Amino acid sequence: MANPLFLFLSDYLVTAYPWDKGGCGAGVHFENSTEGQEAFRSYWQQHLPAGAVYLLVDVIEEDLHNEITPKLVGSNRKKMLAGRGRRMFRHTPFFYGHVQGKMADDKLKEQVLFLGLTEPDKLLEWLTLLQEQRAQLAGIVSLPLLCQELFKKNLLEHSDALVIVPNQGRLRQVFLRDGRMLVSRLSNFQGQAAEDVQMFIHGEVARMQGYLASLRLVNHNATLEVYVLCAGELHDLLSSGKNAVSSYHCHPLNAEAVATRLGVTTELRHTDHLEPFFCGFLLKQRNRNHYARTEDSRLYRTLRLRTLLRFLNLAFLLLGVGTGLVLFLDGFATYSRLPELSRKADAAQVALQQVGGSDQDVAAGIDLVGVVRTVDTLRRFATTPQPMLLTISQVLTQHGDIWLAGLEWFAGPPPPDPKEGTAKKGGRPDKAPPKQNVPNKPGLQHARLRGELRPFTGNTEQAREKIQAFMEALRALPAVLAVSALSMPVDPSQTAVLERGNMAASAKQAEFLLLVILQGEESP
Repeated sequence: MANPLFLFLSDYLVTAYPWDKGGCGAGVHFENSTEGQEAFRSYWQQHLPAGAVYLLVDVIEEDLHNEITPKLVGSNRKKMLAGRGRRMFRHTPFFYGHVQGKMADDKLKEQVLFLGLTEPDKLLEWLTLLQEQRAQLAGIVSLPLLCQELFKKNLLEHSDALVIVPNQGRLRQVFLRDGRMLVSRLSNFQGQAAEDVQMFIHGEVARMQGYLASLRLVNHNATLEVYVLCAGELHDLLSSGKNAVSSYHCHPLNAEAVATRLGVTTELRHTDHLEPFFCGFLLKQRNRNHYARTEDSRLYRTLRLRTLLRFLNLAFLLLGVGTGLVLFLDGFATYSRLPELSRKADAAQVALQQVGGSDQDVAAGIDLVGVVRTVDTLRRFATTPQPMLLTISQVLTQHGDIWLAGLEWFAGPPPPDPKEGTAKKGGRPDKAPPKQNVPNKPGLQHARLRGELRPFTGNTEQAREKIQAFMEALRALPAVLAVSALSMPVDPSQTAVLERGNMAASAKQAEFLLLVILQGEESP
């Protein structure tokens, strides 16, 4: 992966820090002017950075506002933050809404810190220059917000604290309450000696105390807790307590020890030179971005997506190669065992022939396909229960001209009555029998009784009377609950005239179909 490049934008300077071998290299300064931009073009052409570019902004023209907003999530929160940011910073495209957390007294509201660069001209010039050089701008980061992220999670021991970061002639002051930034101030100072910086810090803290008291954030006589992130001689001087004042408690933090504690790889060369520290800490924050617009970081996102696709292609290629190798080894192992398996199969065949005799006997003994098919066929037919057969047989013995042609037994609700009656050959269909009240209870036995009247002389009315008598005899039995006629012999007057005489009439002309319902064994 290509090494990133860090650019620090201040009011007067732009400093470039190339990241090399886990740390920042020597910084190169460029004036924040047209001449400085020309010098940066030459520097870019000589080094041609291939990695991401991070632009850290630490300017006086950075304004902030704390607002209380409704608690939203997802796209609704983004739209709300963007709308409020545009109304607060109408004359700049560089603004950012940072959610500080829920309010203690109202869980449905949250505190949001809005930051914006009120003078964006200089930043726009440098962005145009980076676009001309096709730089992969990963983000534009606010140094005060980066300080808040650094201190609120790792370094603060008091709820109210003033954080001071001296850096290359600038003194960044951030007042935090419960880890939330309320006030930010940037001051420029002259002189690089540690004692001069210490005296300047005393004066700036006194001014900040008065300003915080005017905002009613602290009391006038309250002792302020001040944390100073520094290194080298300035840290030693503040730790010794020399020239200390009683209006505030100073807590000097060794930047080198903090970097080691956070796992930040960097090298601090000067007492007022903390920019390499923030470069390493920014890499720990996983691509932070506060002010960069979509068009500013389009090239960076495109290249990252291309890198991700290449990585996925490589992963799929390695997966395919690995799968093919496993299958090849498995096939080779199986191929190696083929002779042994063949010998075992031959031995088993010989033993089978010795036990069963001839090949035909063995095949007949082990062939179960026919048996399975026979069992499956028998399972599809239900056996008519014996009580039903005995009941119907009692009536059949009393009616010698009634012949049983078929008996279909089933369990469950009775079948629906046919909508139309049976039709005689060459004639019209008879009317459907009237519906009867057929019980539908659990534990009943239903049967379709298909019968014939023999002999049949062709007199349909007489045939119907005999069948009705048969039905009445069935209904008289105690085990029979209901008997209904599904079809009766066809009336000759409604069909074609018989031509062969009474004895030549077909037996099918006297067919009938009855539905018989019996009391089951499980019924009460």
